[in-house]
Amino acid sequence: MWLWQVRTSYIFMDITILAAALFIAAALRKLYIAYGKPRMILGMIIGILAFVVSSILDILLTLVIINWKPFFMIENIFIAAGTILSAVSMVIILRYLLSTAKLDPLTGVYNRRHFKELLDIEIVRARRNNLKFAILSCGINGFKLINDKMGHAIGDVVLRNVAQKLSFNVRASDVVARWGGDEFMILFTQTDIAGAKTLVERLNQEIGNMVIMNRNLSISGGLAIFPDDGGTVDEILSLADSRMTNSKNDWNKMVKPYPA
Repeated sequence: MWLWQVRTSYIFMDITILAAALFIAAALRKLYIAYGKPRMILGMIIGILAFVVSSILDILLTLVIINWKPFFMIENIFIAAGTILSAVSMVIILRYLLSTAKLDPLTGVYNRRHFKELLDIEIVRARRNNLKFAILSCGINGFKLINDKMGHAIGDVVLRNVAQKLSFNVRASDVVARWGGDEFMILFTQTDIAGAKTLVERLNQEIGNMVIMNRNLSISGGLAIFPDDGGTVDEILSLADSRMTNSKNDWNKMVKPYPA
């Protein structure tokens, strides 16, 4: 009687683990398909399925007392494989999630939230060491017309290409981020107004080499220098954004719309 109660307890525990593992595997399978079948999720699924097999083997061992040692060894192999695969896959998934939490999913540059975090760090360093830095707020001229006439798919390609151009043509210490829509923010570290203008000219030249709808692409930008233009993050960002908006408005007044 006592032995049967113990065996029943073990079977119930194994069935619970089996049900939970199958539920997790089913959920992971949906994620696997939804995210384009990434290998890291596949590894997690295989690890969970190894636990499923080990639970089934343990139930069989409990129901029918088997003293055949290789059978126990097989069960332990599945448990070990499941543990290793699940743990490794989880580490990879967590690293991926941490990296993507900082990036804009469309362009691959930093997102708005992480840019502000880096800017907070930079302003502390600049104050401590009596340094200057520049913020460039820039937007793609005529981007709405590009979207309207060529579609959002082409607009997304333009955004990715502009982000790539900006990233490849700044210094290693500088930071590029997508602020929203067609707008980007760039942090030029340890830079005064003269150095910032030189960097902006280079960016304008590179963006100008891109052609869309038979017209060279261009960006409007607004520069703000710390501490000359403001002593806080919000002041610098607001001024740079305001100057960019004014520059865009001037472009819209001077340049004819893209042809149909």
